Amino acid sequence: MAAFNEFIQQLKENINLADLIGSYVPLKKHGRYYMASCPFHGPERTPSFAVSPDKGFYYCFGCHESGDAITFVEKMDHLTFMEAVRRLADYAHMDMPEREESPEEKRRAAMARELQSVTELAGSYFHSCLTRTQMGKAGLAYFDKRHLSMETIEKFKLGFAPPDWQKLYRDFTTKKKIGGDLLVEAGLCAHKNGRYYDVFRNRCMFPIWNLSGKIVAFGGRVMDDSKPKYLNSPESPIFNKRRLLFAIYQALPTIKAKKQAIMVEGYMDAISLHAHGVTNAVASLGTAFTIEQARLLKKYADEVVFSYDMDAAGQNATKRALEIAGSVGLKLRVVHLGEGKDPDEFVNLHGGDAYLEAVKQAEPAMDFLFHSLLKQYDSTTLDGQHRILDDMFSVLLSTGDAFQLNAFIKKMARAMHMDEGMIRSEALIYARKNKSHVYISQNMPVEKEELDLNPLKKRQRLLEAGFLN
Repeated sequence: MAAFNEFIQQLKENINLADLIGSYVPLKKHGRYYMASCPFHGPERTPSFAVSPDKGFYYCFGCHESGDAITFVEKMDHLTFMEAVRRLADYAHMDMPEREESPEEKRRAAMARELQSVTELAGSYFHSCLTRTQMGKAGLAYFDKRHLSMETIEKFKLGFAPPDWQKLYRDFTTKKKIGGDLLVEAGLCAHKNGRYYDVFRNRCMFPIWNLSGKIVAFGGRVMDDSKPKYLNSPESPIFNKRRLLFAIYQALPTIKAKKQAIMVEGYMDAISLHAHGVTNAVASLGTAFTIEQARLLKKYADEVVFSYDMDAAGQNATKRALEIAGSVGLKLRVVHLGEGKDPDEFVNLHGGDAYLEAVKQAEPAMDFLFHSLLKQYDSTTLDGQHRILDDMFSVLLSTGDAFQLNAFIKKMARAMHMDEGMIRSEALIYARKNKSHVYISQNMPVEKEELDLNPLKKRQRLLEAGFLN
């Protein structure tokens, strides 16, 4: 035990906490400390999360979370103590000594292994039902109608859940000797009035893979207009929908190579893009885009291109997603595919090359948001102006980028034919109200195009704008 404790101490000493936490969230240096928007209760307008590399310790003044490198990785990645230690040992390139796990750690690890095993088995079961049985023909007909080849079906291990209320339950309990309670824990069955029944019935099945290529959950889609259209596995010890993305395992090699991810809304959007050669596409898991998903992408990509539906709901979802993704330091752009077209429809009509060309032409996120707000509200009215400015300030301040905010104020003043000083005053009021400390210049803004021309001119303009003393 003493040797293991010594290893833990050495492990902490060998890890620069700022570098480790900085791989999850953007940090800004403040004296001996680093500050960030808290990863445990953010995003927030005023950074409250402090990191001390010297002490190997972090603390949030907002939610009071605190700890060291091990507790940080435990909480961020939803790991046990030993799992976090192993991951950090790999991170620090250190050989880990043996250590006896506690009874609770053993119980949790055993349950995770059992769930992983039964979920993997269910993936193979649904896939076999689709590809090798008569009852799977309805599923194959649906996928054929959606233009999916057998190659794509195999790549994503798509499946079909039989219509019978107890088909999976009977097969797994009698043939595989798997207990009903474990099937309930895995989200495959439910128990009511003393009777077990299958959760997924008569649905096309979309396995959800983790980063290691293991199936951890499922999404099931009906083949008619019944509700709910999609049914997703509940969260479990091996599945947290806020921390994972659909198709992330299949997309990861291209995301790493391109340093770019394409974010879509639905499973079929992601699969159709992959089928047409756009292999860095991922989708959220039946929820709005989350801060945890943004941090996951930030580990592998510099840029996220959002390709949501462009109806009103899609635009609102895009705005929320941009605010979240911007807060972790990702570069953001938005794809325009034309009125009413989602990625699945577009790529099946025009092909993968046309879609990739649309990605090349994707608009910077702030420009997209501003232009969509100009269409949504009447910028000639006082009410419309306030709505546009409030929405823009909300997203601009969330990024913590003072330069971008101050430059964009000038752009908004021109487009809306408003007094620039008035917009700056409104920005200050909004920032104070929302407790943001992003610097807002009250002098002449600095335009990047001008600063690129002449270093002397750049310094002079920065002095005039108050960015330098």
